[in-house]
Amino acid sequence: MKKMSEGTRVSTGNYLLPAVMDEEEETGIPYIYKDIIAVVSLISNVSGILGSCLIIAVMRLSKFKSMPRSLFYFSLAVVDLLLCLYLMINTIVNRQYGVTLDLISHESCQVDRFVRIFLPHMDAWLLIALSGERLIAIVKPLNIGTIVTMLRVKVILVTMLMFFLIWDVELSVTSGIVNQPDYLTNTTMATCTRVNYYNFSAKIMASLDNVSLLFGSFIPCIIIFKINVVLSINLFKLKRARADLGATGSGIQNEAHKITGMVMAASLQFLVTTTPLVIYILLGNLDQNDPIHMILITIYQINPAANFYMYFLSGSLFRQEVKKLFSACCCRKR
Repeated sequence: MKKMSEGTRVSTGNYLLPAVMDEEEETGIPYIYKDIIAVVSLISNVSGILGSCLIIAVMRLSKFKSMPRSLFYFSLAVVDLLLCLYLMINTIVNRQYGVTLDLISHESCQVDRFVRIFLPHMDAWLLIALSGERLIAIVKPLNIGTIVTMLRVKVILVTMLMFFLIWDVELSVTSGIVNQPDYLTNTTMATCTRVNYYNFSAKIMASLDNVSLLFGSFIPCIIIFKINVVLSINLFKLKRARADLGATGSGIQNEAHKITGMVMAASLQFLVTTTPLVIYILLGNLDQNDPIHMILITIYQINPAANFYMYFLSGSLFRQEVKKLFSACCCRKR
């Protein structure tokens, strides 16, 4: 694996991925800041891998296993684990060889495009599914057991998986590495982008790319925001009604509210880490080498690593299950 030759700029054709360039002056970003970004990314990805593994263990080895919603948590943790693992490998290759994984070969470009689109799509819509399940639990608590069943959750997961597989494979197989002239810097830019439009025009395929971006970020942000607003209003009404009646609520109701708070915390961190980048891109800032863009991408990449910490900090039930898991491991060693 070799570094890009001098005078060659690197771009990814992917707005959620920072590009790597040989010359510091071409980006205007000192190497020290690039090193800081790389260290932050590595720390985030490693912690995300460990956190996702803990979530998977808790969901498969605790009382959560029998609950239909545990499949959503489990699937989201698997997606976060794969995404953090891939981003960590990409960061290491980036710093070691000066090139991102998508520019190693034509095939790596296709794989990179698929991974970086498919996994964020699944991540965002699994969080929507979790938020929707919590909305049903709060609005219709007596019917949650009949509405959200294990079979229906499996159907939702399979449907989601097949839809995004079909949608995102099309984008990846039509991608490749091309060298494009950059008239501003009088250099050649290596880009991982679409190379096959079949019988469609470039404008139509570009529109599909924009739809893919909307599916993975903009639309989920809007849906998650609306669901959390409704959840907040309903939780406030329930709390006020209990206060008026002098009631404290049953144990089941309190548990449901704690789980809802845990999901809302994860949703909030998704909005905080994703919305700034989405807005920046929608405003037309598509240059991956722009310093602000690179910083926002780094913040965005915290999203898959942060769910464990959101669960742990906001969910007392989740903390209890994590402690039981560690206690069981310690007892076995003894």
